[in-house]
Amino acid sequence: FGQAIRFATGSDNGFIGGETVSQRNVFANNRRVAALFADGTSVFNNLVGRRLDGSLQARSGNPAIFNSGEGTLIGGPAFRRNVVEGHGGGVFVFAGSAEISQCRITEVGAFAIDLGPAGPTPNDPDDPDSGPNGLQNHPVLTSVSTNGTQTFLTARLDSNPNTTYRIEWFRATETTLGLAQAEAFLGDTTVTTDANGDATASFTVSQALPLGSFVTATATSLATVPGMTSELAPPERVTGPELVVNSTNDSNDGTCNGTHCSLREA
Repeated sequence: FGQAIRFATGSDNGFIGGETVSQRNVFANNRRVAALFADGTSVFNNLVGRRLDGSLQARSGNPAIFNSGEGTLIGGPAFRRNVVEGHGGGVFVFAGSAEISQCRITEVGAFAIDLGPAGPTPNDPDDPDSGPNGLQNHPVLTSVSTNGTQTFLTARLDSNPNTTYRIEWFRATETTLGLAQAEAFLGDTTVTTDANGDATASFTVSQALPLGSFVTATATSLATVPGMTSELAPPERVTGPELVVNSTNDSNDGTCNGTHCSLREA
């Protein structure tokens, strides 16, 4: 099929989906789901890219959602989250502004989130540039580690000075091009940059993510409502503590620590 929905300039404050199951849309086999030229559009709680039998549609060459309007809101808390799969890309903010929050965007051909023009948007010092979503800088993950019970995430952000941002953390997959895709929302952290535009964000996941799996993050400027969201940070692998074998016993009790760590457990 072709494009499912188009909101033309002037058809402002429209909704695609809603906060209840009865308002949810299921889109599959579309070249593109939505082209948004109007302002103030809300896109909530939709399932994009899988057929009713659960199979994934072919990855078309187009992003699922094309945005050119101002003040678009895509996703949010659990009852607003969209699942976007099976397209050439996820959300393409060609112009205007969009807040993209807590959505699962995976199994797409290229960028889960792309700020125009097409292709990766490099970070720049203090983020003074302009363009779609202000070409918002993405966070840079500096540490992703687990102790076997919890997972500890740290990132730095270089952006506009004295500005508040929401950092959203995601379990991620990595494409063959080395790009991150958002597999599952983990939580968020709010930070405010200093006079130099720098901030450090940290978050603790209440479970041990698998060693070698990936994490990514976005930064959303809260200077406007809705906010303006960055592209996804490059994926970072989960690492763990160095394991020291201190027992010749071949048993495996499921715990490897300073008291007991056999070769089999390590």
